[in-house]
Amino acid sequence: CGEAGEIGRTFADLALCVCSMKDDLDEVLSNLKTENAEEVKSVIYIFSEINCTLAIFGGGETTVTVKGDGKGGRNQEMVLSFGIALEEARQSLQENGYGIEFLSCGTDGIDGPTDSAGAVWNMKCFDLAKEKKLDPEQFLANNDSYNFWNQIGCLVNTGHTGTNVMDIQVLLITKM
Repeated sequence: CGEAGEIGRTFADLALCVCSMKDDLDEVLSNLKTENAEEVKSVIYIFSEINCTLAIFGGGETTVTVKGDGKGGRNQEMVLSFGIALEEARQSLQENGYGIEFLSCGTDGIDGPTDSAGAVWNMKCFDLAKEKKLDPEQFLANNDSYNFWNQIGCLVNTGHTGTNVMDIQVLLITKM
């Protein structure tokens, strides 16, 4: 369903639309190939009126154009791209009372040539990376998402599940 990095950035755009920090919800939903866009927009509107947590699910399998010599899989790369895309707005999101988490994993428990199913990003991940002097963009440019997430403890390790339905994404947005 597209390049992992591009889909990760589009999920970040979706989070910004939901949090009223971006205006192009129709385009974002189209880019994510959303089949039920009107229903999604209705749920987002309801979310904007109350304090709660909104869960948005996605599925499918993406690709990665390998340019570096690092280690990682498409799910780990998608989550890293998501985090980088959201980083500039992170402080503003927090100040406006939003908490965001994003997970992407392979249902078979394996993401690329790694022992992890994928990765999860939350509002504190890049603070941990800064403390360890890790540059997320360098890891992404080297296709080394596994080592980035491993160093900050955000890999998802399920072990091999024996099933392979598709990759799944979960975007959680909490309005406090």
